[in-house]
Amino acid sequence: MSDPPEISEIIKGVSDKLLKHNMSNQKHPWDFYQKLDFDIVHETGEISHRDSKATATFIKPYFYHTEFSRPLDERRIVFHLRYNTYQGTEWDISFPVQVVMKGYQLIKDGTSVMATA
Repeated sequence: MSDPPEISEIIKGVSDKLLKHNMSNQKHPWDFYQKLDFDIVHETGEISHRDSKATATFIKPYFYHTEFSRPLDERRIVFHLRYNTYQGTEWDISFPVQVVMKGYQLIKDGTSVMATA
C-alpha cells in the first residue's frame, strides 16, 4: 500500500491490464504501455552494519507526481533490477515490463536482446 492510497488503486491489477492489451488483436505495438507511467525498482544491497543483504521493491509513480511525468508518447512501465554496486557505481538491468509478457507483438525492424546465464 502506498501513501497516498490513490497510487495503489491505479496500479492494482496492472499486469492483467498489460497482458490483456498484449493478447488483443490491436496492431499498435509501440503503444504497449496503455498510457501508464511508472517504474518498478527492485534492489538488493549490503547493510552497512551487518554481513547480510537487504531487498526492497518500490514504485516510482510518475503518473501521480506530474512534475516528473513523461509526455504521453514516452510513457512506460519499466522494471529496474539494482543488483550490484562496484566501486561506488550502481549496476542495473532495466527493461520495459510488457515486452517480456506473453503475447507481446514483435515490432518490424525492431531490435531485442536476450541474455541467458
